Amino acid sequence: MKQHRLLVLIVAMGALSACGADGARDALATPDALEVQGADVPLDPGGDPSSLAAPCIRVSPTSIAFGGLLVGSLATQQVTISSCASLDEPATPLRLTEIGLADATNACAGAFCATLGSDVARPTPTDPLVLGPGESAQVVVEFAPTTAAALVDGVPVHESATLVVRSNALEPYWGIPITGFGIPEGDCPVAVLQVDEAAEVIPQTVLHLHGESSYSSAGAISRYEWRAEQPSLSASKLVPNAAFPSPTYEANVAGKHTFRLDVWDALGRKSCAPAEAVVYAVPAAALHVELLWESPGDPNPDDVGPMAGTDLDLHLAHPNAQQEDLDGDGLKDPWFDPSWDTFWFYPTQNWHSASSTDDDPHLDRDDVDGQGPENLNLAAPDEGLIYAIGVNYWDDHGFGSAFATVRVYLNGTLAFETDPQVLYDHDMWWVADVAWPAGTVTPKLGATGQPWITHDYHHPLFYQP
Repeated sequence: MKQHRLLVLIVAMGALSACGADGARDALATPDALEVQGADVPLDPGGDPSSLAAPCIRVSPTSIAFGGLLVGSLATQQVTISSCASLDEPATPLRLTEIGLADATNACAGAFCATLGSDVARPTPTDPLVLGPGESAQVVVEFAPTTAAALVDGVPVHESATLVVRSNALEPYWGIPITGFGIPEGDCPVAVLQVDEAAEVIPQTVLHLHGESSYSSAGAISRYEWRAEQPSLSASKLVPNAAFPSPTYEANVAGKHTFRLDVWDALGRKSCAPAEAVVYAVPAAALHVELLWESPGDPNPDDVGPMAGTDLDLHLAHPNAQQEDLDGDGLKDPWFDPSWDTFWFYPTQNWHSASSTDDDPHLDRDDVDGQGPENLNLAAPDEGLIYAIGVNYWDDHGFGSAFATVRVYLNGTLAFETDPQVLYDHDMWWVADVAWPAGTVTPKLGATGQPWITHDYHHPLFYQP
């Protein structure tokens, strides 16, 4: 076996004639986006399987992301390649037959160069680097941008390289991606905001926001501050918080959601202007109904959990719904019908077609602790029918009255919205009727034009506390 050797590989971005590790250049910034992972992979035994354990390779990290670095400066990271075979039993040696940049010619690949230490020969299939159990080779990865990155939609274009490691593994190839981008001198950091999802999504889509590509000539970004401008009555939160580099956000309410990001660098400088992105939540169903509400008596409407807030429920009833006349108009009521009313207890129904679910309504969101929204969707309403929309104040949990707003979207467009309607515990509000395919939404009103609200509405099969 060959003696353990220390392997040093220098990877430099830019048109550099030499990439030595002489330490003459100092890094002006420490990369803040390094991803560190490790993985163990068993290898084919090179000797007698009955007497030798298979070799084991560990490569860590499996990717390097330098982020932004000031043009003309230098940053380094290290990749460790180890033989993780047990020291307690004989093992087939780990033979590394290639370590270098992919597609390199004379140690360079485009703007990247790779140079081994002067006393270390580059591994080859005929002259491999052999590692015994517990031995390792260190690969120093160096990033030294010479030009500023181009911007596409305000996002820096990353340059990249791949560090290739080949060995006598069952899967003999490891490709470690290396990315980074050069940034020019500047007076303030630049906020970069990215959203994984499309600019148009359906309500309840979880959006993945990213600010990690923000950069500064002073180095690392030290602080993030997100803001979300939401449709009225929407109460979605940035998770885990508004200071996280890459929060998530659930676009529960239909409409325009605008996100803005400011960043601060290591010198305490704030971005000159916030980054901005807009996402529209547009219902895909032909009929989409939203219920939102506010409870003045709830001191903390953002808390969650049983009895943490007021509980209002959205209903969508088919004209076949026939229940006891509890509103006193001499006609059967549609609410709480086990087959023809969709609400929290029956969140989906099978209406008409057995071969399709498009004509089946479904409650996509039930909120029990305040604010909402609750969403009901019907992809393909049946022609010639009139559907009823209702709101039941199930339980105020001691917080008193609530002000409810109902919005009706037809084929993605807002067609009807109520004014905030005050409701009290156990009220049943018949909001409106929707005729299909005419798409007319008619508010349900009493003889004097008042909203159709029945107080103390208690269906005999549904106990309300």
